[in-house]
This record gives sequence, C-alpha cells and structure tokens, in this order.
Amino acid sequence: MSLPEPATPAKSDAPEADKSDAALTNADAADAAGRGSFVRRWIPCYGTAGFLLILAGIAAALRMGIVAAKPLARAKERWAFVRQDSSKGSLKWEDAAVLGTHWSTLAALGLVAAAFFTMRWWVPRRRKNNINRATDSASASASVSASDFTTNTTADSAPDPVPDSSSHFAPAPAYASNRSRWFGPALLALLILAGALRLPLASGSLWWDELWNIKYATVGEWKQEPLNADAATFQPTSWPRAAWYYNKPTNHPVVSLPSKLGHEIWRAVTQPEDPGAFNETVLRLPVLLAGLAAILLTANLARRLAGDPAALFTAALMAIHPWLLRYGVDARSYGMAVFFIATGLTALERATHPETRRPALWWWLFGACQFFLMWSHVVAHLAVCAGLCAAVAWLILRSKSPDKFQKLARLLVINALAAAFLLVAFLPNLLQALTWGERNDDGNLLTGSY
Repeated sequence: MSLPEPATPAKSDAPEADKSDAALTNADAADAAGRGSFVRRWIPCYGTAGFLLILAGIAAALRMGIVAAKPLARAKERWAFVRQDSSKGSLKWEDAAVLGTHWSTLAALGLVAAAFFTMRWWVPRRRKNNINRATDSASASASVSASDFTTNTTADSAPDPVPDSSSHFAPAPAYASNRSRWFGPALLALLILAGALRLPLASGSLWWDELWNIKYATVGEWKQEPLNADAATFQPTSWPRAAWYYNKPTNHPVVSLPSKLGHEIWRAVTQPEDPGAFNETVLRLPVLLAGLAAILLTANLARRLAGDPAALFTAALMAIHPWLLRYGVDARSYGMAVFFIATGLTALERATHPETRRPALWWWLFGACQFFLMWSHVVAHLAVCAGLCAAVAWLILRSKSPDKFQKLARLLVINALAAAFLLVAFLPNLLQALTWGERNDDGNLLTGSY
C-alpha cells in the first residue's frame, strides 16, 4: 500500500496581486504628482493666491453692500441728467457712491481674475529651505550605511552660497555687527520729545479745512427743522459719507475714516450729553500717531542703510522740523502721507534685499502703501508713486538677476492692483469732482465748488 502523495499547495496569486496593487499605487502617485505639478505651475504660491481671493472677496462684498438694482438705475439716470444740464443740480454723493462702486468693483474683479490666472508669469516659485532638504534627505537615506548617511546629510544640509550681490538691488549691510547699545534709549527719548512738541498743538482749536471735514464727513452738523425755525436737530455722518462725500476737495477719507472711528469710541466711553460734542485731540490722534510712527520707521531705515549716527540724526531732525510739526497734527492727510512714504520705502528696501526670507510680503506692503499714498491726495502724490515705480523698475532692469523680468512683472501687477482698488475707493469722489467746474463761470475744475 503506497502512501498518498503529499498535496501540492495551491499556487497563490498574492505576489501577482501585490505587484498589481503596487503598480496601481505607483500610477496613482504619478497621476497625483502630475496634477500637483500642473497646479503648482499655474499657482506657484498658495499665499499669493489666497491673498488675491481675499481682494476679490473685498470687492465683491463692497459691491453687494452698496450696489442694488433700484439705486443703480436711479444713479444712472441722475448721472445722465447732470451731464446733460448741470445748471439744474449736481450729482449727489449717494448716487456717486452707487455708480462709482458699480463700475470700479467690476474693473477690480476683472483685474484680480487676470492676476490670478497669470500667476505663473509674475509670481516666483518658492524654493525649499535647507531644513526641508535635510529632512527629505535623511528620510530617503534611512537604509544606507552610516558613512553614506553622514556624507549625504552633510552635503544636503550645507548652507546655500551667499547670493551674488550683483543680482540684487542692495548689498548686505556691513554695520550690523557694530550697533550701539544706546540707540534704543536715544531713539525713545527723541520720540518722547516729538510727542511733547506735538501734543499741545493737537489739542488746539480747529481751522477751516479741519472744521469742514469734521462737519460734513467725520462728526456731523446741526440742521434746522423744516417746519420750525426755532428747532434744530443734530445729524451725524455715516461711514459711507465719511468715505465718499466730496462736494469739495476738502474731505480726505484716509483721515476721515480713522478719525470717525476714534470719535465713535470717545463718545461710547465718555457719553457726552451734547450729541454734537467732539474732542479735538481725539480727531487728530490718527495723524499724530502716524507722524510718530514715521519717525520710527525712517530712523530704522536710515539705521539699516547708514548706521546708528545717521538714524539718530534723522529722528532728531524729524522730531523738531517745523513742517512736520505743523502738518503732523492737523486732521488732514499730509501727515499721513509722510507715514505712508516711510512705510513704502521700508517695504521696498526689505523686498529688494538679498537676505530677506519672504520678499513677497514686503512687495505687497509696498503696493498697499502706493494705494494709501494715492488715496491721501491723488493729484499731489501721483508724481511720488510714479517716481517710486520708475526707480524700482530701473533697479530691476539694471540688475543681473536671471528672473529680473519676472520681478518687473510682479512690480507692475502689484501696482496695477493698487490702482484698481484706488479706483474702488475714489471713483465715487471723482464722479462728484467732474461736476465742480460745471457750476462755475470760469470752468475751473478745482474751484467749481467755491
């Protein structure tokens, strides 16, 4: 009797299944990598993409909050009527706000969309830093020998070479290791001196342009009752009026809005009985603080470029300069303009410096300063903004950086976006300004309302 042959184990298909699963996994990974590279090619920086979406959201929210069907139709009719026969009246600021917001937000949304879909041409790709490269190298080399691991880690974690200064706009400062320990206390003393010289001026009485701005844009006015000559009611201003009332070129919204915020906080805290009460220092506080911040920023910029003595000299000069004292407390936009220029120059210096880790943030800050500077006084500061853009473009073109045309495109796009949102902020005012000269015999655009 023969023993039965041992049963042959059934042939398992597990290896083939594992291979097929691995093949599918690799294919999925390749597809994901392809999709990722495609997205990265068109959206090289998620932070910039997110910021553009925020800008689009601001424009869309402003449009939904201001523009409605019936007010828009009425504003268009009023605008056509005023343009045909201006002797019968002028464009009301409410109609100008609706019509200007309608046109300007459409333009802003279109420009933001164009900037979003062209990011690959004006946004530089972010390179991995040394820490990420060292971590990736250590993970990939876990199975190699200790000697190979040490060699690879040393090679991967080696710092990048210092960038060639000829490819950037400014060399690294040589005075960083030779800073005085007395710089901080000395600068603080100069800021205290500047505040002590400005505070008494800020608490003084108001003059004509300040009074006009406070009456019609920031606080409000007393108005006589239509049917009772002996009675008057106080009518406070609204937030849209503070931004877009432009019957004269006296309203500077860049000051009216923060002054109104300070005024509302002051009223909520003090609760005065008089509905028309206000505090001069509170209304001037935004300009006062902006002037002190301008001294601090300019001194810091001078320190980075020329050292501590130059920085302290600059701060001392700005603290006692008569023009900065005079216009550094008025509830007007002139003192704010000094702050925006100082901030813009600081952002420009950091954005173009080879040691800056995130230059994109500084480029956006520079664009924001261009917006606020033009919003402060469109005609007067046009030359300043244009000069800054031309200077930066010249520095980019004369550099030896391989991506200088991409940097130039980034400069143009950021300033175009700043101009688009300036249109959102100022087009309602410009529509009112177009009727100034039509109410005057001399036809002068700037004196039409006087």
